[in-house]
Amino acid sequence: VKDPWVMTIVLMGFGLFEVAEGNVDQARALANECLSLKPDPPWRKSALLTLVQVALAEGDYAEARTQLVEALALAKDSGHRLHTVEVLDAVAEVVHAYRDNPRLALRLAALVEASWESLGLERDRLSTARHDRWLTSLRQTIHGEDATGWWAEGRALSVDEAIALAEDELKQTPLPPTHAAAAPLTPRQIEVAVLVAQGFTNRQIGAHLVITERAAAAHIEHILDRLGVSSRAQIAVWASERGLLVTHAG
Repeated sequence: VKDPWVMTIVLMGFGLFEVAEGNVDQARALANECLSLKPDPPWRKSALLTLVQVALAEGDYAEARTQLVEALALAKDSGHRLHTVEVLDAVAEVVHAYRDNPRLALRLAALVEASWESLGLERDRLSTARHDRWLTSLRQTIHGEDATGWWAEGRALSVDEAIALAEDELKQTPLPPTHAAAAPLTPRQIEVAVLVAQGFTNRQIGAHLVITERAAAAHIEHILDRLGVSSRAQIAVWASERGLLVTHAG
């Protein structure tokens, strides 16, 4: 229909789908095409958040931070609570992946959940699955009492307080991912490699990570290519040699 507004929505929908499927190059192209249409701030923010997911999939904290700084500024200017909460959710995910600050990640996640509840809205399936996946991973690394206390702190935060915390965090020097020693794989590919080493089928990997079987297969193809190997058994050997089966136990 050649309507820029409709095109923006379609591009963003397909972009998020491609991220979920592990097709980061396609997702990046769709998000950039959306940005080329010079969309209104809320849709520009959505395109930037898609690029954040691409950066996370590629293990590029610097790029994720760059996109988050602009996305957070756009959300603040809009004065729309939902837009701000969506960006804070992405900040929490990035903090979990790249900073040794589980308290902040959990507090922001709690604020996000409380905000969705107060708004009386439900997130789409893709963002809900992604949020639940990294939050479950985070909780597994935190002592139960700490998790309970930090979660309560987060639910008591105001959105303005959470924004201030996020802005301060985005100014900090990033730490390498906890699995940096496992380069050249991205954090998501490492998760998949560990499951392959544990004997999971593509269908089981998809169910475990809340992605499609097709997406799991795509991840494995990318892993084989990045490692320069040709079999699942070689992926398993690679993961075992780097101690990933121990560090990712459970």
